[in-house]
Amino acid sequence: MRMKSINSMMLSSAFVVLTGVSSVVASTVVNPTPAPAVEASADKTGPEAPSLKISGYTSVIAAAVNQQEKQNGRGGPLSSFAIPVSDLKFTIGGKTPTGYGYGYVINFKSLPGYSPNINRNYVQFTHNDLGAVQFGAVKGVDDSMTKHAYTLIGGAAGLDGSASGYFNFSEGVYDGVRMVGTPDIATKINWVSPSVSGLKVGFSYTPNTSHVGKSGRDNSMLQSDDGMGNTTAIYPDKKISPYGLNNMVYGVTYEKTWGECLVGLSALAIKENSRFVFNKDVAYGVKAGRTAPLPGNKKIFKTQRSTAYQLSGSLQVKAWEFAGSWMDNGKARLMTKDILELLKYEDVDYKGSYNTQDSYLGTSGTSWNAGTRYTFGAYQAAVGYFQTDRKTDAIRKATLKTVTTTLDFKAAEGLTFFGEVDYIRTKSNDRAVAAAQAYYDGEKNAKVAVKNNSGTVVIVGTKVSF
Repeated sequence: MRMKSINSMMLSSAFVVLTGVSSVVASTVVNPTPAPAVEASADKTGPEAPSLKISGYTSVIAAAVNQQEKQNGRGGPLSSFAIPVSDLKFTIGGKTPTGYGYGYVINFKSLPGYSPNINRNYVQFTHNDLGAVQFGAVKGVDDSMTKHAYTLIGGAAGLDGSASGYFNFSEGVYDGVRMVGTPDIATKINWVSPSVSGLKVGFSYTPNTSHVGKSGRDNSMLQSDDGMGNTTAIYPDKKISPYGLNNMVYGVTYEKTWGECLVGLSALAIKENSRFVFNKDVAYGVKAGRTAPLPGNKKIFKTQRSTAYQLSGSLQVKAWEFAGSWMDNGKARLMTKDILELLKYEDVDYKGSYNTQDSYLGTSGTSWNAGTRYTFGAYQAAVGYFQTDRKTDAIRKATLKTVTTTLDFKAAEGLTFFGEVDYIRTKSNDRAVAAAQAYYDGEKNAKVAVKNNSGTVVIVGTKVSF
């Protein structure tokens, strides 16, 4: 991260280690592209020459929000029109004479007013007896080997999509969409086994979660100035978020049909060695208003080891689908006590002195969700409940509770109209708010830190896909 002054550096570091607050950047994502399924190819005899398949989608939405906290450009109920991210995917695939499928995928995403970017770029190999392998810039199996309430929600995808861009979230809240430590889109290798009596296992290995494409060869360093490929997790900005080395995701799924019932179960675990990097040229400690260099030239620090778990279950009975999940992030990517000792922060300009020494006693959050979807004719109706809880330090908490309802109408092949209503309620604490405001002020950011908020987001739109 680039700081304009030593003072702003102090504020930024103090804020990061104090609570690891979370703020959601305004966005207008509708139905984010699901992770590509890692599946073995169908059993076909004979070789197949490479062929090209093109797919994609775009959507337009109108949204309105009514919430208690109306600052930060996310105000009252005036409608907002938006053209969210559009997606264009090219898939090239073929098959060898010995039955091995091979392919190449490149996925473009674009937002009006910005240059298109390559979102995913990887090769894949499949075989009925050996499973499937993906190698390149792609999401991990933690995104494809689970089914929960977010996978049932239609509309604009709830908190996993556009709604998060209209609501003022309380500081320190964990959104619960993904586990802390997810490798997200980064250079990795995925493997998923064939299905054996309904059972599959999967594995992802990501050397550096901030490494995308042709980044630097030193995989021990933060690879991208803007944190590309790294999720914000419980921190406010990718630029100052810890990243992971030797990130490993383990997954297992089981699917079984009994009569008209389809039952699915899954378990996921993420482990990594997490790191935090200070500004490239300055490492410092702060006490009593004075700065001092950290011992030696050390700029990379170990955070608490990331270990996160998720359990999910699903049930489909004719036109009804039910799904839910539970996640526990433990202390994934939290600062250690040793780091905090080097970052004692006192500043009377922001509501007195802060004791940052117990934030390592907090947690990275737990969450659970449950949802259902019903299909009738050309319509799909869904409702989901989402809740997260997180300790921002030894005793203080930040929580989120959300109810999302959606209705989708498939008017024709590739043409969908949808509506969504989200009721969101978040709560935090005075310390998280004070630390967040210090960070925003230090960064010359006009954003106002939010303690408690509740409100309703309404979204309608249409999606065209092929």
